[in-house]
Order: sequence, then structure tokens, then C-alpha cells
Amino acid sequence: MNRATVYKRRKNLIVHPSSETTAGVVIATPPFTLLPEDVSPTDLGRAVLEALKASQEGVPHPTDWGPVTEALLNAAEVKSWANFAKGTISCALHSDGTSIRFTPKKNNAPRGGFTFLEDRALAIPAQSSAEDIGQGVLDALTISERAQTRGLKPKKKEPTRTEVM
Repeated sequence: MNRATVYKRRKNLIVHPSSETTAGVVIATPPFTLLPEDVSPTDLGRAVLEALKASQEGVPHPTDWGPVTEALLNAAEVKSWANFAKGTISCALHSDGTSIRFTPKKNNAPRGGFTFLEDRALAIPAQSSAEDIGQGVLDALTISERAQTRGLKPKKKEPTRTEVM
């Protein structure tokens, strides 16, 4: 199984392989590709195909998680996970050679990480064009969920003069 992850943060997309460790844990692995949010579906699809191809199984299980997180934070040009997760959306990609599955994620930031929204997953044939793969990512990101602000109530809107009259 080949895996990759795409994050949309601010005006950028970050694409990277996701590899399975010897302990069965899936982790972010290099290379981390930074793309502008207005990248064409074809170029995004190409980056995703490269990330899927670079995915591995049986990588050494980390004993120090700092470098695993640090590589992603460096790609995003931020210093902390909390800062990275704020406002970020994500989707996971899985390819078994027959199909590519795009699974949107829910952002449970800052402490909960991202969870899969399996019931919203999309799939296309693995032999699809780079453009279709890129469009699948964009579609999955559209249905991903941002973190909800907890404990804050929206401000009451004060009526304006024209609303009162």
C-alpha cells in the first residue's frame, strides 16, 4: 500500500509520503513538497504521484519523534505543531495499485491531531491522469474539516443605524 498526505495551510499545500514503520505506525517522511494553493490540478497530481511512489513500508520506528515532526514544521515554515495545525486542513491518500482513495480529515487541533473522515472518502482508478488525481485531492480538501473554536461564543452583532430603521 502506498500512502501520502496533503495539508492545506494558509496559501500553500504541503505534499509528502506517509510511510509505515516496523511497529505499524504511519509517519510523515520526506520529501516534503511545498506548492502554492493555486497550483494546477495536473501539477498537484504529479506531486501526489511522486509522494505515493516514495512511500515505504518497514521504515525504522522512531525513538525520538522530534525529527519526524520537525521536518513537517520546517516545510510549513513554522516552529510549533499548534501553530501548524491552526487553520490547516488535510487529506490522506492510499493506493493499492487498483485505486487511489482520498480520505478527508478532521482537524482536532491543537492537541488532537487529525482524524480520518472515512464516510466522506472518494476513490478513483489508480491509472487516472495526474489532473484527475490533483482534482481528487482538491475535492477531498474541500470536504475536510477545520478545527472548531472551543469555548468562544460569537460576538453579538450591534445593529447599525440602517438595520434599526
